[in-house]
Amino acid sequence: MHAHPKMLLTAAPLALVALAALACTPTVPAEPPAQPAQPPPPAAPAGAAVETPPAPAAAEPIAPTEPEPVCTATPQRTARWVDTKPRVPLAIVEPDGGAKVIRTPPKACCSAWLDRERRWTTVDAYGQPVGRAVLSSSHLYDVTDCHEMTFEQVEGEPGVGLHVAVDSGYVAPPSVRWTPTAAQRAQLEAMAKQIRGLLAIPPPNEELDKPLPFAQRVIYARQSTRADARQLAIVGGQFLAVAEWWPDAGWRLIHLDLSEGLWPIASGQVYQPIAAFDMNNDGSTEAVVHVQSAGGERFGDVVIGVERYVNPVWRLLARSVGGAFV
Repeated sequence: MHAHPKMLLTAAPLALVALAALACTPTVPAEPPAQPAQPPPPAAPAGAAVETPPAPAAAEPIAPTEPEPVCTATPQRTARWVDTKPRVPLAIVEPDGGAKVIRTPPKACCSAWLDRERRWTTVDAYGQPVGRAVLSSSHLYDVTDCHEMTFEQVEGEPGVGLHVAVDSGYVAPPSVRWTPTAAQRAQLEAMAKQIRGLLAIPPPNEELDKPLPFAQRVIYARQSTRADARQLAIVGGQFLAVAEWWPDAGWRLIHLDLSEGLWPIASGQVYQPIAAFDMNNDGSTEAVVHVQSAGGERFGDVVIGVERYVNPVWRLLARSVGGAFV
């Protein structure tokens, strides 16, 4: 039996934990007691041979640092994704046994992916190819120690700003797009307001970052590529929420993230959903979300989703190096 719509939030798994900083004072070991002075060794007799200590062994030469194998792996096997802003490596999708897994790229990929000959596919909000681009320039940002890329569109449209290497293992999945009714949209917006009230989230500081209208910070998608899969809504703003539509119970909250949103200066647009599609072709939908910390000092994209064959709970799958304001 399903929960009544008015009980959705109380029945939903809201893991709202405020973490207090734990101050740990390390234990300083006591000074060891002073040792009595030792008499000097006796002098060698006159004319005796003096033993010379052996010379230290020569230091081993330091081998040059090799690039991370995953950054230079065969592109046909490993998909390479670049985020929307500041255009740095976001995710790699590589074979692992019989499946493909989504992982955070090592920082070495910041320089290993600077190939001017490679073309990049641009995609829409549901992972469908809409154009081609090439890397036109890059610059090393010393704060993050990562090369931020600039692309030139050579075919089609830029889409939502995500780029995946053309010669990579990415295969565009069936679109998981779905269109809710006006009643479903209204109920979702009411639930979002209820969440803000329950969490006592302060109103955003519009001078810092005016929030987008509700309709512009939601992506609707099916939970998988199956036509009969449940419908989802990925909601951004001051918090990130994933809700699931139940025909007999309405919207049910299945994921909530406030890790970047609680800040004395309340930004209105901490989380912005960018895309929802099956990034690793396992049948389940992942979401790409742009995150800008509430203080505004760091930003970048993340990939969230479920590990279909491991853990059905939504969690962070990959995070770009990102950028920073200093």
